[in-house]
Amino acid sequence: MKYYIIFLSIFFIHCQSGSTNPESFQNCDPPEAIFSKEMDQVEKHSFEKNDLRTLETIVLKSGMELELKQSGCKKIEQQFQFKIKQNIYDKTAEELSLKIADSFMSVSALDKTLFQMESWGQVFKQLAPEIKIGERTHVMDNIYIKINKMKGGDGETILFANLYNEQ
Repeated sequence: MKYYIIFLSIFFIHCQSGSTNPESFQNCDPPEAIFSKEMDQVEKHSFEKNDLRTLETIVLKSGMELELKQSGCKKIEQQFQFKIKQNIYDKTAEELSLKIADSFMSVSALDKTLFQMESWGQVFKQLAPEIKIGERTHVMDNIYIKINKMKGGDGETILFANLYNEQ
């Protein structure tokens, strides 16, 4: 697991900056888009910045949809919202964690620059037996994860994977 945690730390460090003002990006490097329309399997892509928050949306040719919300400067929070085209709402927290792990693995295959997504997939897979819906699970140091779920239209399930770095 240490191999993956190193990548997770790098991922959060990439998103952090040395700001002492949590109210604006004045002393922060604003987040950049992680995905791109040029990635082979990406059908649609959008990226919006609003002060300390960003919203990035992709739709893959496979039909999978992902929204990535990022906020914060010193205390980074990332929310990955996977729209699953199946009704898996009643599955256990462990099963949903494994589905999230698979989703991260799928996203990591889009481009070699997304290797961190595979690391998150491995973390969700390894911690799946411990994860409870709506509760934070400690990964290491100041890093936590949390999953949640919501029913979508047409029998879809929307899975939320939150990643926290509380420095």
